[in-house]
Amino acid sequence: MAKNTKDIENMLDYLKLEVMGKSLNKKVRLPEYSAYRPTQLLREIVSDEYEHRHNADVQRSLTLAKLKGSDAQVENLKTGNGRLYHDHSIAQLST
Repeated sequence: MAKNTKDIENMLDYLKLEVMGKSLNKKVRLPEYSAYRPTQLLREIVSDEYEHRHNADVQRSLTLAKLKGSDAQVENLKTGNGRLYHDHSIAQLST
């Protein structure tokens, strides 16, 4: 069955959607592949790509914010020195 999707995997790789290509390859090899509805299969492979990119964005943001390895805590944020924190945003971040 994997030969039937090789062209799709190649297109996904060309479009720089490598995670989707790998996910498709894995899914078509599963015994339950034939039970997948088309939208269910599409949702699963798109979700894998989405999660990969979202996690990469979060990691990049943490690196740029220099928060990795920091002992900074949301509770210690203070308004002052030109900084203005919105209480509602702080409450959201702390959850």
